Amino acid sequence: MEELAELGPGGPLVYGSLPYEPGARLRLVALLLERLGELSPIWAGAAAGRLSLTSTYQGQPRLLVDGRPGPGVSFSQAGSRLWGALAAQGRVGLELVPRSWRPPTPKPDSPDLTAAAELLARLGGDPQEAPALLWALGSAALKALGVGCRYTAPDRLSLTSPTLWPGGLRCAVRAGGLVPAFARREGAFWLALALRVGFEDLAR
Repeated sequence: MEELAELGPGGPLVYGSLPYEPGARLRLVALLLERLGELSPIWAGAAAGRLSLTSTYQGQPRLLVDGRPGPGVSFSQAGSRLWGALAAQGRVGLELVPRSWRPPTPKPDSPDLTAAAELLARLGGDPQEAPALLWALGSAALKALGVGCRYTAPDRLSLTSPTLWPGGLRCAVRAGGLVPAFARREGAFWLALALRVGFEDLAR
């Protein structure tokens, strides 16, 4: 299990993976919630409760602890592994995209693609992976907003202030508002996380 403590307001988020098999979602949630409870007093001891997963009307996953709303949750499958993330407050978005991914129809270069390619070069990576990186960041942001890809494609969103960050890169994704996001390499994938916290979440 891994963690990000400073992605945005509202406290830490944790993420990790298990082999993708029946029952993996709840097992992964229990492990993540145990770690989150060690980092955030709000969720201390919550992993011992009765955990269940439902869906919002938009189809996004929703975690319940003893029948009450739990921390924000997101999932993504990458190869033979299921990845999950929990946020102490607000909604979290997690996405993994193969680094080799390219759009079916090549699009003209945009300022965001250029900025992502420049960052990848500074990371010592392949600038040709910029489309996959942008898709991962945009998809994570849309998941954090709770809408998924129903209203726009992830690569139609723009990035603000992309910078190198320990282990990867950080930026804000423009998706109605600014959604803090982080991305790093995970084997053959780009792993992206985004966090959306509203006033109702901060007042919890």
